[in-house]
Amino acid sequence: MSGYRYSIELTDIRFHAFIGVMDQERIVGNEFRIDLSLDFAETDAPAASESEEGLSATVSYADVYAIVEAVMKAPRKLLETVAADIVESLTKRFLQIEAAKVRVEKVTPPIPGITGSAAVTLYWHR
Repeated sequence: MSGYRYSIELTDIRFHAFIGVMDQERIVGNEFRIDLSLDFAETDAPAASESEEGLSATVSYADVYAIVEAVMKAPRKLLETVAADIVESLTKRFLQIEAAKVRVEKVTPPIPGITGSAAVTLYWHR
């Protein structure tokens, strides 16, 4: 086994989802942007760094996207809950993940006076 360590990053993943404290947000929805970084070490042979056949040694970003997409389909009230559910789902699927950073951004929060976005960032490690 090699000593390689990796960070897989997906940025600017966009979803229309039904997340918010106000009832209307869970009915109409809003636009959300997800950025995430997953840190891991290779675990199986052949290692991804040594062979293109080493998919089992790495974290598939296509699978990561599918997991995040599934989490975003369920209505919730809090961005914190969404971030925690994303991390929990990813770390159950990919046991080699040692640390994660997930940022969940509500692109247009329904709060007068806010012209930017609102976001929560979760930092997780084993």
